[in-house]
Amino acid sequence: MIKINVSFSKKVPGAAEYSSDGFMCALEMEASDSVLNSPAELRQKMAWLWGEAKRSVDEQIANGNGHKPAPILSPAPASAPAPQNGETPASSKQIKFILALGQRDHSMSLADLKAFLEKTVGNGDVHHLTKEQAHAAIETLSKGAKP
Repeated sequence: MIKINVSFSKKVPGAAEYSSDGFMCALEMEASDSVLNSPAELRQKMAWLWGEAKRSVDEQIANGNGHKPAPILSPAPASAPAPQNGETPASSKQIKFILALGQRDHSMSLADLKAFLEKTVGNGDVHHLTKEQAHAAIETLSKGAKP
């Protein structure tokens, strides 16, 4: 067995002037030695683990500086849906802003945000929105009324 370790960290502006808050997630998993014979499989496992660490940090930030527990995520499908037909994926800033607006302005849990996105733009996965879908979600969340 081999161990795969990944970590992801991010600093965001803090509440006080000239301050920042740091968020971090480190994950470890064991894999059979056979993945060493398949670089593609090894990269896939590392990419999935790193994606989970990134999502965890984004959730910590969205949940009010990590003071609320984030839900446990289930493994993503091997081929997660991505924007089709040449559509541009949402930027990381758009995704972060949607997560922040949902939590900060509307006190939405991740499940609430998923339901809102599904109803509003037809795609409940904030990490796989197109730029246009993200824009529509931000516009709706920014209007102030509870979606």
